[in-house]
Amino acid sequence: MKNILCIVIILCASVLLGFSQENQYKKHTVSVGVGPSLLGKVIDVVASELEDSTTLSSSQIFPVCNLSYDFCISDWFSIGGSVTLQYMGFHFDNYSYDDNATTRYADASVALHRMNFAVRPLFYYTNTDKLHVYSGFRLGYLSNKLIINTDAEGLDKEDFSFKIGTRPSFQLIICGIRYQITDIVGIHSELAVGSPYYFNAGVQFHL
Repeated sequence: MKNILCIVIILCASVLLGFSQENQYKKHTVSVGVGPSLLGKVIDVVASELEDSTTLSSSQIFPVCNLSYDFCISDWFSIGGSVTLQYMGFHFDNYSYDDNATTRYADASVALHRMNFAVRPLFYYTNTDKLHVYSGFRLGYLSNKLIINTDAEGLDKEDFSFKIGTRPSFQLIICGIRYQITDIVGIHSELAVGSPYYFNAGVQFHL
């Protein structure tokens, strides 16, 4: 009887240990990704129209670059931080301006730098070794910096910087998915509403 009881206890312990190991989750996740922003898409459309009707000669709308760190407090919740950067650049050829009743022409470049710093709580529907499915939100600070460079007479090689639209920001992460390819490296994607992006995809590292 004692032997049977010992065997049952050992079997139960083995099953529980196996279940525990199967549902282990790694606490640290570092994610790197890129994705489009709503403002970037709007400016890209406007720039395309302006290239046909004004002196705008070229534009560059880069995707939002994102770096995030998430710390799992439990198998259903994590807290982390994120920083994003987006660059949009425009070049104008021979735009005209008035200088003491004299019409002059010059070239100019305009660049918009957007940075977002945020904390992000995430709530997991699934949190296993291979698959994470979650929702959450970002609460942060959005900074926009406008830089103008022109070769206008008397202003050669001068840069003018302006901070515009600096404000708190909120983003709702509707759904995020992470899938582990190896124990450390995986891929992810997110669908969201609000600044700084509405879609993001990239790689992550579980530590």
